[in-house]
Amino acid sequence: MRVELSCLGVAAALLCTGACTNSVERSPAADGGVDGASDSGSADGSAPGPGRCVGAGDCIPWACHCSDGSALRSATICAAGRCAEGELTCEFLCEEAGGLTSFEPWPNVIGSAECDDYCAEGDGLACPGDIGCDSTFHCLVPEGSCPAAHRATLACNVAEGTWECSPSGGRRVSSIGCSAFEDLCE
Repeated sequence: MRVELSCLGVAAALLCTGACTNSVERSPAADGGVDGASDSGSADGSAPGPGRCVGAGDCIPWACHCSDGSALRSATICAAGRCAEGELTCEFLCEEAGGLTSFEPWPNVIGSAECDDYCAEGDGLACPGDIGCDSTFHCLVPEGSCPAAHRATLACNVAEGTWECSPSGGRRVSSIGCSAFEDLCE
C-alpha cells in the first residue's frame, strides 16, 4: 500500500480531536512520549514530559494493527508541542486496510540502562556534526525482535563495538557478533 502524506496537514489531522482551531487537544500522557519523564517535563525544563515534544525525536512511533492483518509502524510526529495520538494516527494509516483493530506504542527500550549507556558511549565521542543520540531511533526494538534481545545488542555494542567519528559527520559503531541474541525472545 502506498500512502502519500502532506507533513503539516497530516500532523494537524492526526493531532486534532474534534474541531481544530489554534489549539491541540489530546488524551493523557499514556499514549507516547519519552518514557520515565513526568507530565510536566524535567525540573530544569530540558526534557518534555510524556506526550509533549520539541521535535519528532521526542515521540515514539505507534504499532498499528489493521483489519486486513497488516501491521504498520507510524512515523514520529510532533506538532504544536504534542506527539501524535496513537488512535488517530493508526486510524489514518489503517484506513485503506479495512480499518484499525488495535494500536500500541512501538516496542522500545528507551530509558533502560542499555539504551542510556549506548547513547552515552556515542555522545562521548563528541564527533563533529553529531547532533547527539536519537534514542527513538537506536532504542526502538527492531521488527521481529524483542526488548531483551535489543537490550543485549545495545550492551554488546557498548562493550565490544568499535566506535568512531564518521568522515561525513556524526558517529558509527561496528561490531561482530552483536546481533545474535534472538534466542532471548523465546
